[in-house]
Amino acid sequence: MALPYQKHWANLLFALALAGCATTATQAPAPQTAVSQKATAQYAIPKTDCEVRNWYNYQVIAIPVINKRWVQDGLSAEERAKRAYDIRHEARVNARFMMPNQAEVKTLRERDNQKYGNPDGPTFDYLVAKERSKGLKDNQIYEDIVESSSRTDTGYNAVCQKS
Repeated sequence: MALPYQKHWANLLFALALAGCATTATQAPAPQTAVSQKATAQYAIPKTDCEVRNWYNYQVIAIPVINKRWVQDGLSAEERAKRAYDIRHEARVNARFMMPNQAEVKTLRERDNQKYGNPDGPTFDYLVAKERSKGLKDNQIYEDIVESSSRTDTGYNAVCQKS
């Protein structure tokens, strides 16, 4: 049986390669300018839990911008909600994979299992049921999922802002 994060390994490697973190090269690297050094620094692999948290936040803050494009492309509210959920969920799982403090990962997974019944956070069906329980219907459900997908936990963010 595959470990929960193994299925995301390929996605993570692909994302890191796109970010310029590939470790193999067929030719000598080009000299770096001040601009390329800054860009490289922005895409460095996170080394601390707080760097991972910042990486996670940057993944999810892009969702509203991406959603505007999806609206322009004519995607339904349900499809946009599923895509926003997928971005957020993959960011969560990949962030936990990168966290050096595996004791903290265990704590987060236990919390999610208690809160959502799933160690990797809420499922899409869980979110739909939650929105229905608030009295939302049809597209309202999906629009709320899209909107909430870019909100992050201020408590976890505050810990990293202090350090």
